[in-house]
Amino acid sequence: MMEGPGSSRTPTDKDPGWYPDRINPNLQKYWDGEAWTASRRWVAGQWLDAAAAPAAPTSGPPGPIPGYSLAPAPAYGSTTPRAAPRASVTAGVAGLMFCSLLLILGSFTPWLTIGFGNTTTSVAGTDSSISDLIGVNGWITFSAGIVLFILVCMLVISAEPLFRSVALVVALAAAGFAVYDLVRIIQKISQAASSSSSGLGAAFRTDNHVGWGLIVAVVGGVGALVCAVGERNGR
Repeated sequence: MMEGPGSSRTPTDKDPGWYPDRINPNLQKYWDGEAWTASRRWVAGQWLDAAAAPAAPTSGPPGPIPGYSLAPAPAYGSTTPRAAPRASVTAGVAGLMFCSLLLILGSFTPWLTIGFGNTTTSVAGTDSSISDLIGVNGWITFSAGIVLFILVCMLVISAEPLFRSVALVVALAAAGFAVYDLVRIIQKISQAASSSSSGLGAAFRTDNHVGWGLIVAVVGGVGALVCAVGERNGR
């Protein structure tokens, strides 16, 4: 009679095959039907899933060890995965989406309305004459609105903190440029009114005022900044 590791008698009632060692289930030994062979193999991906278990019996055929269960083992070198931030459509994200659309809309709509006599002309924010007048135009606020829209879409998908930080910077730039454009347009309107009060404009009705598109752009920029700050501080 030939003894196997962890047993005191030959398990003649077991068919030939691989059986787990009684001490370490990750190690398997081969029973040829008559005796234990010298063959051993290591089974990866199994481990002891018990903090404490009864001692292995000193006799008996190979088989499961009472008190032990085989469970998948963690991969080598693996660590507990960090929970990814969950994306959600918050009030701040929804507000950023709406304000980005306002920036896009306001950039292409009238920024300045010029009235001379019975004629009224509107100048859009992306018109080159706006650049000649104040040095910048609506293409800046339009670009900011597009970037904000993309960032909001990314926030809905992944909710990465980096996207909130970038959205805050873009919203700050959009609000700054929109307010600057409004102030410069008002200054130019005031200068035009002063110069025309004693000239040709005195004989004709002049009516220059800020276009509604610039107001929309300002609301979109300032609103985006408020929403971005709230979203950044709320996470």
